[in-house]
Amino acid sequence: MTGRLGTQMTIIIPLLGCSRKRRVLYEKAIRLLEQRGIQLTRGLNQAELDRIREVYGIEFPEPLKVFFQSVLPMSDAFYDWRDFSESNISFLKELMESPLKKIYDWRVRSTGVTTGEMNRKMRRNVLHLFGEKYQMLQD
Repeated sequence: MTGRLGTQMTIIIPLLGCSRKRRVLYEKAIRLLEQRGIQLTRGLNQAELDRIREVYGIEFPEPLKVFFQSVLPMSDAFYDWRDFSESNISFLKELMESPLKKIYDWRVRSTGVTTGEMNRKMRRNVLHLFGEKYQMLQD
């Protein structure tokens, strides 16, 4: 999607229920992405969010969900949540596991305790966004 007008039209519906402060933050984030040449595609619909929850076992926190319903950034720096190919699913799941594996390995080294349930709970609650940025998910 190109141009400010196209973006404005796309974000109106999902952002209507947001507070003015949050709406301003979303619009600022969208402008920054546009200024950096990030392609913005239409936001995720409910069926796509449901599929993401089913495939990855995650639910985006409300602010991130609203943002992704407004626009979905597309570039090498952002993940393609619409790509449900086997290779992309494996790639994203591996990224989600990476910080958990580091935490789990540290926990085992420091305490000697290994708990499968703790590992599963951590996997459900941490989402790798990009680089060293992570988001805690709703339980």
